[in-house]
Amino acid sequence: MSHLHLIVFIGAVLFGLAGCSATPRPEGKPLPDMTFQHMPPFPVRVDQVEIVNRYDPDRDPADFSSRFPTPPDIALRRYAETRLQAAGEGGTFFFVIEEAKVTETVLSPASPFLRWMGAAADKDRYDVLMTLRLYQRFPDGAETPHAVLTFEKSLTIPRSRSLADREQEQFAFLELMMQDVDQVVTATIRDNLLL
Repeated sequence: MSHLHLIVFIGAVLFGLAGCSATPRPEGKPLPDMTFQHMPPFPVRVDQVEIVNRYDPDRDPADFSSRFPTPPDIALRRYAETRLQAAGEGGTFFFVIEEAKVTETVLSPASPFLRWMGAAADKDRYDVLMTLRLYQRFPDGAETPHAVLTFEKSLTIPRSRSLADREQEQFAFLELMMQDVDQVVTATIRDNLLL
């Protein structure tokens, strides 16, 4: 009996040592902060750029934005702080975040048979809606026409993915969406607001 205990003990020690020498999984690494330092400043011919966040995720209990690795309203604020640079005279440029919502929908296979067979897994769809309002206010109080920009995009992730993989996909998805935002915002400022 003591011989059996010794074998079990040695096996447990070897198993424990093998676990200690394993390389840490990438899931243990935190995601980087979403910054826009890689983008050069975009000059706006005004005295100052004012960023206003009117979006309140608590208004809608179905809003999933605060559970994204970087909530969209935070990404938009960081983008405007980094990218839009006051470089002139003539009042204030307003970058107003009206909406930065994420909703989550569980997508189940249409066929109960496929669900039963396990041939089709449930997926989560994340619908992101961002609305921005851009305008300039002159020193005399007059304003340019307001440009309202809306961005909508969806991401679908199988529910079988690990939390780390899901967060990585959400992060990459939002980074790509912010590239779309940048193209439209800079074109709107340049072409429509004459700044």
